[in-house]
Amino acid sequence: MVLTPPTPRSALSLGPRRAPSHPLPARHQAIAFEDSPSGVTSAVAAGLLTIGVGTGHPPATLLAAGAAFVIHDYYDERLATVLGLWLGEGARSAVLGAGAQ
Repeated sequence: MVLTPPTPRSALSLGPRRAPSHPLPARHQAIAFEDSPSGVTSAVAAGLLTIGVGTGHPPATLLAAGAAFVIHDYYDERLATVLGLWLGEGARSAVLGAGAQ
């Protein structure tokens, strides 16, 4: 499994009136990755586990907005650890393996 960050295009791919062809995950089955304080605040308000991505704001700002923790990028060891705990050790290995490429 190789995890890739979402792109603005993928976020818009459903379009305004097109429903997904598969059921959406429940809140306890989803993780939000946010790089702005407003995004963190929205995701936390929606009840999602929210991980800050410190690409544009200081980690302290994202933590103050409610992020569970902040990663530097998608290959951060802490992310691999959390995914390993949440999804199983195979996910952790996949993330670490993808980062080594």
